[in-house]
Amino acid sequence: MTDASLAGTPSPTAAAADAADAAAAAEAPDVDVPEAPRRAGLATRLTVVLLLLLTTGLGWLLDQRPADHGTRPVHGGIGDVLEVGGVLVAVDSVRQVDAVVEPSRWGDPTTYDTAGSWLVVRLAYQGATGPARFGTIQWRDDQGRTFAVDTRIGAGDDEAQPGQWLVSDVVIEVAPGTMGAGEVLVSPRSPVQGVPYRTGVIDVRADEVQHLDAPLELMHSVWVENDA
Repeated sequence: MTDASLAGTPSPTAAAADAADAAAAAEAPDVDVPEAPRRAGLATRLTVVLLLLLTTGLGWLLDQRPADHGTRPVHGGIGDVLEVGGVLVAVDSVRQVDAVVEPSRWGDPTTYDTAGSWLVVRLAYQGATGPARFGTIQWRDDQGRTFAVDTRIGAGDDEAQPGQWLVSDVVIEVAPGTMGAGEVLVSPRSPVQGVPYRTGVIDVRADEVQHLDAPLELMHSVWVENDA
């Protein structure tokens, strides 16, 4: 046998290897690419899109919600007795002064000045059927601005019992030039956090606000019987 004829003839080892590879390929099962990862990715994207839409919708609803959402106003005037969420409440007077005097049981009284002015609201309230107290007392002026009670001065957070009025002065610091009509807003404290009761709205005309030049001494909480 010549070298040329040997060069053109495949070796037995190579031929056997090729035959083995062909047999293995023929016997190997077809394997499909799994669809689960692709489906999981699609589900994740859909979830993200739905969450974005839900968040956007909730934000729009909150923006459209009225400022007094959840409240039911009960209107009255000075001297009227309103029942507001289980509390009887009445505003006796509204006075405007430049300085208030806080009496002290243990020492000298303290005088408080302000760059604006003080509104002193004399308020009487009692529980209608059980003990009650107020969560918020505010003043809303004729421009729609709302001012909260100054918790450093005046009445404390006393609980009123049925059948007996608790009368006290509450002090509200207002901006300079706040001299017109307005509303006293009262909301009893709810036993469930974040759930409002009815809101009492006591309308006060401009001529009903008493303007005083001298400093006003505040009255601490006083209990008064109903027939007093």
